[in-house]
Amino acid sequence: MSSVSRSADFIITQEYRRFAEFCEACQRDCYIGLCYGPPGVGKTLSARHYAHWDTVTAAPLATQVSDAALAELVTRTTVVYTPPVVTSPGRLEREIQQWRQTLRAFHWEALHREEAVQLAEARQREIDRWRQGLRGRRVLGVPIVTPARVATSLGQIATAYAHQRQATPDPTP
Repeated sequence: MSSVSRSADFIITQEYRRFAEFCEACQRDCYIGLCYGPPGVGKTLSARHYAHWDTVTAAPLATQVSDAALAELVTRTTVVYTPPVVTSPGRLEREIQQWRQTLRAFHWEALHREEAVQLAEARQREIDRWRQGLRGRRVLGVPIVTPARVATSLGQIATAYAHQRQATPDPTP
């Protein structure tokens, strides 16, 4: 059997339900859970299924996923990490932080896409208002310059989204 299980191939057993209950208790009570046991009993498969980890690891860069995939990826809150047999605390911290950052990148990408839509709509509204003001006027040989208020409203939108990105909490409770 391959090391990657598809959700359709995963069977929900009583042991998996206990595992999921353990994970939910860890999240609720802000504990770090450690699963151990003999090889082959399903610890890794259970963790990957619980976290929907195959969808996270199968995703290319956050900027390259579809809107539908991104909508699903921003709901992920669990990192699965199986450390190597020999490792250092620094390496553990670094690698877990990289996976946590990957989950946060999905949230940032969702905000970026939302911001792009808002900016495009604001640009169009301001251009339409400006064109309405030019109706009946003759502008011959004079280049049309975007009014300063367009830049102001765009700047306000960009600033608001920058603040939202900074305020995005770590998605891994």
